[in-house]
Order: sequence, then structure tokens, then C-alpha cells
Amino acid sequence: MTKAMAYKILGITSGTALTDIKKKYRQLMHRVHPDTEAFSTRAYDFTAQEINEAYDFLRKNMPEESLGKADKNTTSSRKQHGKTAYRQS
Repeated sequence: MTKAMAYKILGITSGTALTDIKKKYRQLMHRVHPDTEAFSTRAYDFTAQEINEAYDFLRKNMPEESLGKADKNTTSSRKQHGKTAYRQS
């Protein structure tokens, strides 16, 4: 997959921030979900697999400076602080 194809599949332009890419990805995935009306009428241009591949490609190939502070630090800060979803006694 090329960047140009990934941008085309997601319907965005180059230079789009990761947070905006994620929003567009979620919108498209809701549209192609089997429980939606759009799915039954085939009112979409790309499959869920193509959308997933485009999103993964762009996410993995984003330059560091375009990642927001929250995007970069969320996972690592959780690991550092040992936070879990359950209460420890």
C-alpha cells in the first residue's frame, strides 16, 4: 500500500493529524459495519479490510513530530505507572 492509496481510502489529505485520521477511520468503519443500513445496500467504496490496512499503514508511518503529545504518551505512561483497569488490594 502507498501513502496516496491510504489517503484515498480514508478520504483525507496528506498532512492530516493522527487524531483526525482516527476520527475519519472510525466514521468509515461505522459505515461498513454489517449491522448498518449502508452495509446491506453496499453504499460504500472500500471494504473494512482496506480501511483497516490504510489506517494501520498511516499510523505506523506517521512522523514523530506529527503525533500529538497525548497520542505518544498515553500507552507508555500507563505502562510506566502500572495502572490497571481493576483495583488492586
